[in-house]
Amino acid sequence: MAGCVFQSRTAPLNTRTKPPSARAAIQYLVLDRTELEVYDSLIGVSPITLDRLEAMRVRQTAQDLPEHRVQRLRELCREAGIRFTPQRLKIFQSITGSTRHPTADALWNGLRKAMPGLSRNTVYRNLETFERMGLVVRLPIDADSARFDGNPEKHHHVICRQCGKLDDVRWPALEGVAPPQKIKGWGEVDRRHVQFSGVCRDCLAKTRRKSRL
Repeated sequence: MAGCVFQSRTAPLNTRTKPPSARAAIQYLVLDRTELEVYDSLIGVSPITLDRLEAMRVRQTAQDLPEHRVQRLRELCREAGIRFTPQRLKIFQSITGSTRHPTADALWNGLRKAMPGLSRNTVYRNLETFERMGLVVRLPIDADSARFDGNPEKHHHVICRQCGKLDDVRWPALEGVAPPQKIKGWGEVDRRHVQFSGVCRDCLAKTRRKSRL
């Protein structure tokens, strides 16, 4: 339908605006096949199919990820019988690119400005999928909500009890330490993880400043 422009689902449709080019329109697409179909029906971009639109978004997002990680996610999605979508890739990119070990809500809040159609449930479902695939690790640190770690390298964590700051700690020597005898007879252990806790430098400095007042 000529003369229509696709906007967010909450915004009114402006029928007097000239349709954007396909490449420009991609910037506004919500990464969901249902909305891709809506876009296609409104603007009728005949040379560009839904699959090509989706593939362009995948390539655009994948540029910020190492190729082997993108390929691994693609393979796991194929093995699980689920689609390798730009939306799934963007969530994966955000969690693996973060050093803050975000909760699902924090991740959703960080993504929804650029992806206004992204739901909280979609983020939760994808994180659970990534966890089953072994791509992210759930860290049950907070009583109310878990935090997620997308760092694939072997590492441990240190957390501040006051502000909740959570940092990665590498301890290669631990991998060579034999586990206690009780662990050997416990069953099959597939991951070693040590969590340190205390008060971070910034919180200690704040406490000292308050004590001087």
